[in-house]
Parts: sequence; structure tokens; C-alpha cells
Amino acid sequence: MVPITFIRKEGGKMNGTLNPYRAPDCDCTVTTTFEGTFTNADTIEGTYTTVPSKAGASVTGGTWKVTRVKRL
Repeated sequence: MVPITFIRKEGGKMNGTLNPYRAPDCDCTVTTTFEGTFTNADTIEGTYTTVPSKAGASVTGGTWKVTRVKRL
């Protein structure tokens, strides 16, 4: 698990930053930022960008989605 350093919510949007962590694909420290939109009361969808500290390593990104599951 990688802890979240910062998260901010304003209206129906949120953004944040993960603690820097060592990524095995570049064997370097990376920083990941993310943003999302609350699509309903139980779901947030968004994008992320991961920036490596190693010169020449590629910046990566993608999409994510999280849905709260109600327990019985």
C-alpha cells in the first residue's frame, strides 16, 4: 500500500498525490498525482499521472475507478 500525501475535494471533484515510492519498472522513485469526479454517491472515476525521478524513464498515466461496496 502506498499512502496518500495529499487529497483535496471541492464540489464534485477531487485530486491528490501519493507518497513517492520505488517503482520496479524503472527501478527509481516515482511521484503519482490523480484527479477524479464523483459520478454518483458511491463512485469516483478519474485519471492519474506517474512521473519517474530517473532521467529518460517514461511518464505514464491512465484511468481509475473506485466504487463503495455496502456491507450487509
